[in-house]
Amino acid sequence: MQRFRETREQITEDLRELGNWTLQQLFPATCRLCLAPVQLGDFCNECRSELNESKPLMTRSCRRCATPLPLDEEKEKEQNPLEVTQKHCPSCVNQTVHWHRADAMWAYRGRVRDAIVKAKSTHNSALSHALGVQLGEYLERTYQLAKPDLVTFVPSHRNRRVTRGGEGTAFLAQGVAATLGRPCRNLLSVRRPIAKQAWLNDFQRSQNVKDAFKIRSIHFTHFRKAGTSPHVLIVDDVMTTGATANEVCRTLKRAGAKCLSVSVVARSLTR
Repeated sequence: MQRFRETREQITEDLRELGNWTLQQLFPATCRLCLAPVQLGDFCNECRSELNESKPLMTRSCRRCATPLPLDEEKEKEQNPLEVTQKHCPSCVNQTVHWHRADAMWAYRGRVRDAIVKAKSTHNSALSHALGVQLGEYLERTYQLAKPDLVTFVPSHRNRRVTRGGEGTAFLAQGVAATLGRPCRNLLSVRRPIAKQAWLNDFQRSQNVKDAFKIRSIHFTHFRKAGTSPHVLIVDDVMTTGATANEVCRTLKRAGAKCLSVSVVARSLTR
């Protein structure tokens, strides 16, 4: 009986391997960005190299606004993963932000820009998820022992979701959460249509998103009942001025969240 069971398990495993091999032959893996054949991972070697081109620059970013610091200031960073480094950063020293830490994996330019623009359409959800996995792996190394308890994302108004066919940032956040081994929850909704931030100046961006978000209490209630305040990670694709992320964090703080981090695929360095 034992020999029969082992034989059956071996046959099942052989059939599974045969099925996987057949699928790979019929539907070979392709790069999520350029669709070139790949042997391993989500991106081909060329796209991976171009996407990671700015990573060395971004590893010396201010922990408060994710803007790259000069090398001499980089040496003065605190070692605590949640410590705010702001006193020498000219980009954010006079700004009020409602998060404790901000991280950006890449600079928003070149191939990175192409990938993010393409990922905004929901029919490219596999690309969005793949970018989330990359961001999750980056954060896993960056956060070390201070991983977030919960991952959420910056939501879009229903009008924009209809135009794009869904919520692209949700797939991004799911990729991050799966990589970090943390739950992903939609904690927020949008009260009203929001004009596209790229069309606005800095002041208009802040006014555009003011009071635009509200808590989806169904996903926040169990934390309140437990009397806990989790470390929440807010995921988005790009940070420019930080106005949207700041308003999202302000909304979460008003709901009782105490520790908030923001992580984006890319940081715009044009401002």
